[in-house]
Amino acid sequence: MKKRIIVINQVVGYLFIDIVNALAERYEEVVLIAGYISFIHKSFKSNVKTIKMFRYSKKSILTRFISWFIGFWQIFFILKFRYYKEKIILSSNPPLNTILPLFIKNQCSFI
Repeated sequence: MKKRIIVINQVVGYLFIDIVNALAERYEEVVLIAGYISFIHKSFKSNVKTIKMFRYSKKSILTRFISWFIGFWQIFFILKFRYYKEKIILSSNPPLNTILPLFIKNQCSFI
């Protein structure tokens, strides 16, 4: 069993909960960095740790950009100073995640 993997998504729904739980069967610890998690009829396995980030806001185009920008910088600092050696799985939300591998040394995969 592999040690730890970091999974990042600003908004987590049912399908993403299934993905995280499937990863939890292969890794000793799964760290999920998320702004919002929808828990209706589903929950995480015991070896899943969650870290809150800035929640995505759909109120206007400006609030979307602000929530993406703040979320990106939160993720950047968490990865740069806390999880700088772990493998990472990124979603495209916040959209700025696509440029994150340019600034960190972690091995990254995208969903």
